[in-house]
Amino acid sequence: MKNKSAFTLVELLVVIAIIGIISTLAVVSLTNARKSARDAKRLADIKQIQTALELYYQDNGEYPTTITDSIATSGNIYMQSFPTAPTPADGDCTDTNNAYTYTVLGTENSSYSLTFCLGSQTNDLSAGGKEAFPGGILSLLSQESSTWQIVGTRGFSIGNISAISLAIYNGTPYVAYMDYGNSQKVTVKKFNGTSWENVGDPVFSASEVYRNSLAIYEGTPYVVYTDSDSSKAAVMKFNGTSWENVGTVGFSTGQVSGASLVIYNGTLYISYVDNSSYKVVLMKYNGSSWETVCETGNAGSISLAIYNGTPYVAYNDWDNSQKVTVMKFNGVDAWELVGVAGFSADYIGDVYLDIYNGTPYVAYSDGGNDNKATVMKFNGTSWELVGVAGFSSYYIGTINLDIYNGTPYVAYKDGNSGKATVMKYDESSWEVVGNSDFSDSDAYCDSLVVYNSTIYVAYEDYNSNDDSTKATVMKFN
Repeated sequence: MKNKSAFTLVELLVVIAIIGIISTLAVVSLTNARKSARDAKRLADIKQIQTALELYYQDNGEYPTTITDSIATSGNIYMQSFPTAPTPADGDCTDTNNAYTYTVLGTENSSYSLTFCLGSQTNDLSAGGKEAFPGGILSLLSQESSTWQIVGTRGFSIGNISAISLAIYNGTPYVAYMDYGNSQKVTVKKFNGTSWENVGDPVFSASEVYRNSLAIYEGTPYVVYTDSDSSKAAVMKFNGTSWENVGTVGFSTGQVSGASLVIYNGTLYISYVDNSSYKVVLMKYNGSSWETVCETGNAGSISLAIYNGTPYVAYNDWDNSQKVTVMKFNGVDAWELVGVAGFSADYIGDVYLDIYNGTPYVAYSDGGNDNKATVMKFNGTSWELVGVAGFSSYYIGTINLDIYNGTPYVAYKDGNSGKATVMKYDESSWEVVGNSDFSDSDAYCDSLVVYNSTIYVAYEDYNSNDDSTKATVMKFN
């Protein structure tokens, strides 16, 4: 009689365990797939809503005041049925923020906020609360989770200030500003790792000043400013002990506005708008005196940049309906256009120019989009938008631009809150760095620098407790 073989108890337990593991993995995989599908549905819904809202805006010149079951007018239907967020909530989302919440914003319904929540990273968007607006989608971060930090102390200047300019040299932040606490003269300070200290005499300019621009070359700080006695340009440098004039005070031919300073290979260049002719003037220091390189245009605001020894200027072009024009110096005796004159869609306010790997970028307050922020770049043939036009949530005042490792960053004062906001372009859309409105109070953003991946912003900081406007610098890393 033959013995019949059978599974032992141990073998049966092993088989049962394997089946259990496979079942568990299948359930987990199915659960994750369902979560990802819900997030994909949320993002697709939001983009469809944004498309419908833009179609509504094009036809009606405003966004809808409220949205109930659909996005429609008496004559047109832009979205037949307003979607609801899939349930249940995923990740750290809650039942409360797992919803599509629409709020109209701005004067004359010129903007909107559409909040929602993603349970996990979806495409290029991280998990968490999100806000969609006409310029794209950004993360909703609380002040507690923000990594914006004050450099030194808030309001470190002696008195009120105006026109603050920021530069970073070997990791050390420097600022220059018009100092109402020191007879409205120029003051330059640097951060020593603990506190802000004066660079030389804090009242070194010969007279009161208007605007100023700071640059540092091989450790030597330079400032250009408008001298109040003559309303002409003056440049000074710190020689390690004291401040000294570079050339003569008031060397410009006429009165100036918006003077900016750039140093290339030891040569100092300044550009400004002549207050009499309204022309864009470029001058350089030849080692003993300032000489005019060339003049052009009929300008309002102006910005100067130099790439491989070639000066570029961007300006509000009054000969072309106050649109943006960019020109570069041909190296001989004249300016030449970069692309076409007046290439922006409409008139502009403030403008800022930066160049990365030979590609010029401009940022400006866009009159054709409720004075919101717009950035364009030159592709070698024509100017094209970086992202969408008018990507900021509200209108802006001054704007600053810095391109770091190919990524454009902008800083501006938010027209709704009055506080500082920094945004960056992530290859598909503009997103807020840290959290929007990160300054403690009203901030007139005058300067932005990105150094070794750390973002610095210097601004005039309004403190309602003592009604002061002092210097503050913040960083994000």
